[in-house]
Amino acid sequence: MLVSEDSRRTRPIVLYGILAKSALNQLEHPTRDLDQSAFFQNLVRLLDLYQNNALHKPAPKAILDRRPADPRGIRRDREEADAVESALAIAHEAVFPGVPKEDVVKRLRAIFAKIAQQEISQVPVEDVKRAKSFLMELSKALKK
Repeated sequence: MLVSEDSRRTRPIVLYGILAKSALNQLEHPTRDLDQSAFFQNLVRLLDLYQNNALHKPAPKAILDRRPADPRGIRRDREEADAVESALAIAHEAVFPGVPKEDVVKRLRAIFAKIAQQEISQVPVEDVKRAKSFLMELSKALKK
């Protein structure tokens, strides 16, 4: 059976949905046996993409990859980026209504960075609740 390179690539909307759900699960049911900091480090990266409107930027190709770009893949990538950006905006407005994107990213970035460094005890309980709410809303919006 011939499998195209494109069919093996996991869709960003699925990846970010798993990321949000896994981070939320880790906040609700912390485990000491596994280092889950990667979830929160990747959420910080996702927030940076959101803040800088960089979700639509194409992933860099390998230097030796000489295959022509597939227009269907480019269109699908744009649709996926739109869906992820829309989900982030929905979560943003649901949890931080009226707060500018930069301020939301700054707050969540600080919270997720502390959690990634195993310093959740230094994060105010209210901030942890808001982070959980954001992850729950993001996860729901990515399922649509």
